[in-house]
Amino acid sequence: MSRPAVSQHLRLLREAGLIRATQIGRHHWQELDPDPSLHIGEWIDAITARHRKAPALVHEGDQL
Repeated sequence: MSRPAVSQHLRLLREAGLIRATQIGRHHWQELDPDPSLHIGEWIDAITARHRKAPALVHEGDQL
């Protein structure tokens, strides 16, 4: 992957709030921001719970 492509991906991740950037001298350090990841996990748990409560559309033994 080219350097410009990496920079573009990192910029998109920063704008989405998924990573944090720190500059120390000439070095730019990127690190994962764990807060958004926690919210994604909560959202997945809510979707999973809703899915478990929904009536089954296909019954066991039915052929697709």
